[in-house]
Amino acid sequence: MDDDELIDLMKQDYDVVQLSAAMGTNINLMLIKLNELNRMGWQLNLPYVPHSDFLKNVRPEG
Repeated sequence: MDDDELIDLMKQDYDVVQLSAAMGTNINLMLIKLNELNRMGWQLNLPYVPHSDFLKNVRPEG
């Protein structure tokens, strides 16, 4: 996930759903990425942080 692209989209006030759609990723992965940005000092208001085992419930598209 490209940090520069993500930051550009966040500056455009994209919410987590819009961010995940624009970057073509699962919303839970986006939330984990945003949570990591918070750990690095960002102050993002996240709706929730997914459980670490969420991947067992993700089904491949296709």
